[in-house]
Parts: sequence; C-alpha cells; structure tokens
Amino acid sequence: QYQLWIIDPERAAQPVDGGVFDIPAGATEAVIDINAKLPVDDPTTFAITLEQPGGVVVSGGPLLVVATTAG
Repeated sequence: QYQLWIIDPERAAQPVDGGVFDIPAGATEAVIDINAKLPVDDPTTFAITLEQPGGVVVSGGPLLVVATTAG
C-alpha cells in the first residue's frame, strides 16, 4: 500500500500520516482522499511512500513522490 505524508514546519519534526491507499494496476490517474491523523494548519509538502499493508507510524522511506504547495 502507498501512504501519504503531510509536512507542516510548525509541527514536530515527524510528518503527519495522511492515510493509506491503493492504486489499481494499469491506472493512469488516481484521486487520493487525505485523512490526516493529526491537525495540520500549514501544510507545505506532501510525500508518498510504499509501505506494508495498513501503513506505518514512522516511514523508513524512500519517498516515491514529493510535492510542495505554492506559496
């Protein structure tokens, strides 16, 4: 499963778990629902990792996709 991480510089050093999701084989597009496990006031970066089913509390990486917000 893939796991979404939300980075907010105002929070602790650890990214916030944004939820786990699957992408079907052969899919060319995917819509990912963000389900932040903790409040996030000012997200600046989103990252995706490949994790064990159900996700993890702290990722060991690697980061597959990283996107920053405009600002």
